[in-house]
Amino acid sequence: MTCPAAAYLERIPEFLVVGGYRRIVDCAIAGDTPAGQIAANALSQLHRATLGPAESRIVVDGLTSFISTLSRCAACPLRAFPSDSGHLCRDECLILALVSALQHGDENAGRMTACALTCPARAMETLAACGDYAMRMKMFGQVLLPVPQDAVSTLLKPQPPQNFHQHNHTIH
Repeated sequence: MTCPAAAYLERIPEFLVVGGYRRIVDCAIAGDTPAGQIAANALSQLHRATLGPAESRIVVDGLTSFISTLSRCAACPLRAFPSDSGHLCRDECLILALVSALQHGDENAGRMTACALTCPARAMETLAACGDYAMRMKMFGQVLLPVPQDAVSTLLKPQPPQNFHQHNHTIH
């Protein structure tokens, strides 16, 4: 069964955000090992293939800074599916919504999403780091689709656990 939200992964900007996030999670889990180096190379290659060498470094630096900030500020362990998954977990959807909100100037959705991912005291720090990344993506023509506030509200409602979300990675 395909996750309905996975249609977002067919668009390059959304694929770069989620694919980059997942590869950073892979790097964090693997640490300083050969598997960690493979994940780091995959992160670079994912962006280089779409953006080119110079532009990809700028975008990956922004993404790395954003995810680093997010992992320090997260209210609970951040979740991610494996890099090759066709599904999206709640945290991945919230990250997409946050980047999208900041690219499209939707301050309410941005605040709601940042507060869902982090503790309220650290939301501004997360917004600043994500805003930098969102603008780097936008600067190189990688603009996400707008995510309506009602979709963000739906993501924030408690959901029953789904079987396909059992084996996702976490970072914290």
